[in-house]
Amino acid sequence: MNYKKHILIIFLCILLLAITIFTINYLIEEKIKNQDIINHFFRDKIINEISYDNNKIEFQYLGTNYHILRGLRINGIKIYIPETKEICKIDHIIIQFNFLKLLYTLEPKKILIFNLDCNFKNNVNINNIINQIFKLLIQYSIELEIYSAKFQNHQYNFPDLNLLFIPENKQEITIKGKYGKENKDNIDIFGKWNISKLQNRIHFNLNHFKFLPKKTILNDIWVYHNFSKILKNNISISFFITGKGSIDFTDEGYALNIYGDFHQFNSNILFINIKDIRGKIKFTEIKAFLRDYLNQSFEIQFDKSKLYFEKVHNENNNNIKLSGNLFINNSNIKTPINSKGNIDFDIKIFESNKNFDLSSIINLNKFILLQEKFFPIIFLKNATINSNSMNQFLLNIDGTINSLDFNYNASLNFDFNLFPSWKINGTFTLLETNYQVLLDLFSDLYNYYIKDATKENAPKYEDLGPAWENKFSNSNFYKIYLKNISINNNIQFLNSKQKNIPELKGNFITNDKILTLSLNGDNQKSHITIQYNIDYLQMVPYHNLFLLFDLKQPELELPFLCKNCKKYINRTLFSYTSNFNGIYIADFYLNNTSNLKFEVDSIIIENDYRREMIEKLLSIDLANIPVQLKINYSSYGVIYTPIQIETENEKYILRGFGNYNIFNGGKLNFYFYNKETKLNRNFVIKIRKDGIWIPSYLY
Repeated sequence: MNYKKHILIIFLCILLLAITIFTINYLIEEKIKNQDIINHFFRDKIINEISYDNNKIEFQYLGTNYHILRGLRINGIKIYIPETKEICKIDHIIIQFNFLKLLYTLEPKKILIFNLDCNFKNNVNINNIINQIFKLLIQYSIELEIYSAKFQNHQYNFPDLNLLFIPENKQEITIKGKYGKENKDNIDIFGKWNISKLQNRIHFNLNHFKFLPKKTILNDIWVYHNFSKILKNNISISFFITGKGSIDFTDEGYALNIYGDFHQFNSNILFINIKDIRGKIKFTEIKAFLRDYLNQSFEIQFDKSKLYFEKVHNENNNNIKLSGNLFINNSNIKTPINSKGNIDFDIKIFESNKNFDLSSIINLNKFILLQEKFFPIIFLKNATINSNSMNQFLLNIDGTINSLDFNYNASLNFDFNLFPSWKINGTFTLLETNYQVLLDLFSDLYNYYIKDATKENAPKYEDLGPAWENKFSNSNFYKIYLKNISINNNIQFLNSKQKNIPELKGNFITNDKILTLSLNGDNQKSHITIQYNIDYLQMVPYHNLFLLFDLKQPELELPFLCKNCKKYINRTLFSYTSNFNGIYIADFYLNNTSNLKFEVDSIIIENDYRREMIEKLLSIDLANIPVQLKINYSSYGVIYTPIQIETENEKYILRGFGNYNIFNGGKLNFYFYNKETKLNRNFVIKIRKDGIWIPSYLY
């Protein structure tokens, strides 16, 4: 019985307490309405005392409610100037009161602002507004706390911000705050603000904080030109920083400084990829309130590299400087062709709504281009790009290609007014041409890529839809580097190391649609013609290739046929014409129409399984016997027909005729005639789809 009585008493006490709280809450809410604290205090004593560019600030809200534990909540607030666009939107404000004084006064002790979203004009005096607010906080002894802030025109967004402003005396405000997570990825903010001083400084510490310079620097570059978005889409920087910083406010403007250590630096600057490096950083931003001026600088050091960026924006123009040295190491710092070496650079850009002027000094010293697979290694002994005048440059390169010395000199003219337009005129010279090195290199490339192209899973353009437009025509690489481009380069292969092979001269010409390569060489004994065209703005690029080598006593080894037999070669003729559409290696092999003619007089056929097979079939010895060799074929896609092979010397004649399909295989019908024994033999060789020869039968 006592137990039930106790429960009843507890229930009545709780009910009484609830009624009391509800009643007090109701009375205070009615008192707030009767005294109209929003208008009489918050509007008249706070809002109306703050001016913005000497204009009166207006205040609107959607509704209010009071909670005895939390305070007065004002929802859906807009603070704006009637003559201009709105300044700030606030999700809600909570005004807290001193509970012990609620019966006789409604003076707030704290104001909490949630989700502040401001769209200040670029030239607003932020320091003046802060001082006005802090004077009111001191006058009424009110603490101010802000949760989350966004400043759209200045591109700063702080969703996890918590700032507390505490009046200490008649002059000073103590500032405490934090941005980010609790233990890391955060900023601790602290400082004192004296309303009587002309300059005040706020300090902060950064703890493993993710820094995005693109928001503060890169979005303001190239603001006056149509191609700015293309460039900015190819630039991204992010890293984590542990360090210190400060921001100074005056009536002139503010100065932001950050310095410390960074790690996990990842960047894609156009086509240089930087991954997971660490070093030191210094960042500065200076902004003027009363005029159109902004200075931003960014300096980092790591390993053997140092980069400095500075942009000064002043009255509708940008002056940009990018300088330093970058060590490309082919691991943490990569280029598309996997280079290695040091780049020193000093680049200056002036940009306005009418002009774009670029000047630069770029040096590469002992720089290696480490292309993958079987591409040649290009070593740049020295390479420089120097400004001749605004938007005009001179390029000089001395280097080697697989140990062959070359020189390249060119003039570059850029026009950036609407879209980047490039004009390059130069001369490429191979100072001493070793055709054996070039032939061996071509043989390695050919063998590797034919093997790659004939794989069953080799990609082909028809497998992937409009791959060329996606990967090239619509790519930023094309839009930045190849759109509106004009290249006219002379090409010279001088001082042939092999006797009887002519020097080659020609040109390399391209615009934003067609590329043409043409080389020719003649002397009394030999002739060479190389021509290649590609129309690369079609839905699928169209290629045309013509090669003609008519060489007499060339002193060349033919790596795909023999070794140490150049002394036997009196003449070799190679003629090849091909037309094809495609973008992948497999397309070049499977999707072409071609004609090939090859003749060599004389040559020793290398000992491989095919020669051994024929020797066993015919009971003859072909070793160390120079022969004339002729090969002809026509191909359409995967079908090679007809294929004609003929060898002849003083002892025999061997002729083959047949066809071959890459996917189904084929066969060759051979006729053999022994000049000494007058013997005729016929036999068939089957060719598997992987290219392996299989003896079939004699008849």
